[in-house]
Amino acid sequence: MEINALLSSRWVTEFHKRWVRGKNVLLHGNVADQFLVNDEYQDMQKFLGRFFQSKGYELIVEYDFVEGFRVPDEKRSLFNRLSGDRRRAADSPGAQERAVLPESPSTAAGASAAAGQPRQKPVAGGAPRELSVAQQARSANRVDTFEDFAAIERLLRQTKHATAVVVHFGDRLVANTKQQQEPERKALVCLMKAMQEAVRATIPQGPVAGYKNMLVIVGSHLEAVPEWLLRENTFIELLEVSRPRTDERMTFLRKRIQTFQGGRELEAEPDAVERAAVEFGNLTDGFTWWDLEAVRRTSVVEQISVGSMRELIDFYKFGDRDDPWEKLGRERVNESRRALENRVIGQTEAVNAVVQMIKAAREGVTMAVEDKGGGRPKGVFFFVGPTGVGKTELAKALTELIFTREDAFARFDMSEYAEQHAAEKLAGAPPGYVGYDEGGLLTNRVRERPFSLLLFDEIEKAHPRLMDKFLQILDDGRLTDGKGRTTYFSQTVIIFTSNIGSGKRLQERLASPEPMSYEEVQKHYLQAVRSHFHRKLRRPELLGRLGENILVFDVLRPEYVVGIFEKFLGLLSKSLQRKRQMILELPDDSLRDHISRLMAQPENRMLGGRRIRALLESLVERPLNAWLFDNPDVGSRVRVTYSQSTGKVRFDDESTA
Repeated sequence: MEINALLSSRWVTEFHKRWVRGKNVLLHGNVADQFLVNDEYQDMQKFLGRFFQSKGYELIVEYDFVEGFRVPDEKRSLFNRLSGDRRRAADSPGAQERAVLPESPSTAAGASAAAGQPRQKPVAGGAPRELSVAQQARSANRVDTFEDFAAIERLLRQTKHATAVVVHFGDRLVANTKQQQEPERKALVCLMKAMQEAVRATIPQGPVAGYKNMLVIVGSHLEAVPEWLLRENTFIELLEVSRPRTDERMTFLRKRIQTFQGGRELEAEPDAVERAAVEFGNLTDGFTWWDLEAVRRTSVVEQISVGSMRELIDFYKFGDRDDPWEKLGRERVNESRRALENRVIGQTEAVNAVVQMIKAAREGVTMAVEDKGGGRPKGVFFFVGPTGVGKTELAKALTELIFTREDAFARFDMSEYAEQHAAEKLAGAPPGYVGYDEGGLLTNRVRERPFSLLLFDEIEKAHPRLMDKFLQILDDGRLTDGKGRTTYFSQTVIIFTSNIGSGKRLQERLASPEPMSYEEVQKHYLQAVRSHFHRKLRRPELLGRLGENILVFDVLRPEYVVGIFEKFLGLLSKSLQRKRQMILELPDDSLRDHISRLMAQPENRMLGGRRIRALLESLVERPLNAWLFDNPDVGSRVRVTYSQSTGKVRFDDESTA
């Protein structure tokens, strides 16, 4: 088989080079997929079988520790003789007819099919065949891996018959990669010896003269193969089987265009097909061949034309055509500033930046379409500033504005992710670790609600290792969990919040007679953030990903205290109207003035609007509920005033006016 590099996956070309060099190969990564080989899609088994057949190998053997060896029927006698299987008497009556493979009808048929032979029908009523010792061992749920690997070593040592051995599930050979029991270690040493024998011996004659017998180990997870088996092992080379590249994904669409919904009509316009192929290649970054095939089936089943490529890919990723971003009408976007400023008072800079993000997401014009498939989140912000100034409130207001659903808001308290293993809580533990079956909290959440706003609160408290996960999300817009499932973040808004810089130094500045300008506050917090990422986290690259999206929230200014006061009192008034059909009134400014005086104190200002709410809860909310309980027959209006002499709030209705 001559490999055409222009019509084949890159790793296929690299595999051919390893064969020429006489090296054994461990294939890892996307090994369970379909691959482009000379402009034809093939799975791993078919490719390896055809490859070695085309090179003239006389014996091609497949092995896994569940079924054992698989060889074509016509090669069984040769296999038995070359492998020197000591577990059976080779010269006993009927030995040539007994196969090394388990002789169930399904297995025998599968072996014939794998060898390109027609499936054989089982003989009805036939007597059961005699089982070899190896088969009896497997029937007792015991696999003698050492004897199997010893047979492989003998196959690869001889040079009279060109032999290739493919070991499947090579990442499942041991239960623990760090420490193996003696039987496991003995078997692996035998496998290592097989590698050496294959490389040392040269085939003297025949179609493969001058080349080597070859061992190919196939396993998805390289980390599940014991390191000592591979470290400084010159007899085997590692080769990663990657997912389809952009050009391969484009080839998939071109070759299958007729089988997509609307593909036949599109095929009449070559330029349209090429545009669709380019868009398909960009939007499916990271997809396997099976994913691409699933997109094709989705197109047909859901009647989504290949001409509407983004709609098709988004539906495949998220399973929902009801895209809230597309429902953001121009009028609603124009009203967004007023809606946000009503919720978050005194944070003009932050509101302006968020409004710009909404407009950009609404229009969808972005450089990411060409290089990353438009997979990045719709918006990413880093909110930093004093506590209680509206960071979380702005996130909630933005969620309500865009997604109109409360369950679209997800908050993750980063103080719960301070330990080193915290990343596993978000993305899921790897196989074999506690929590693997549960998946990740973040990945599960986004798969269930792809249209979401994700708030990572107090990000400075998270373990630095967690930042690697965020880097992947910000760069590629996707994250793979411990189970290998990919979660897409392209429809989310991500907000990090932080109080970095809200320490003693800032409190001293706020307590000084001369107030800080917003520019001074901004400079203070930006310096604190940069220092944190460079010196403490040592993740300056994450700071680069955030770019200009670090928004500094201003300290609570005296002129905004009354506005926040009225906002919270308005919420209390609405609740009173709804529960008791009563109207809350402030006949004078006594309560407003008292709250303003309290908030002029530096220790209260540092707590921001949260402190105003706490003061109103203690001064008004709880006393009001007690007064209503003690006075069930009050009128329809409640007047609230504050008395400096008593330091308490007084409640009156029409009857006491």
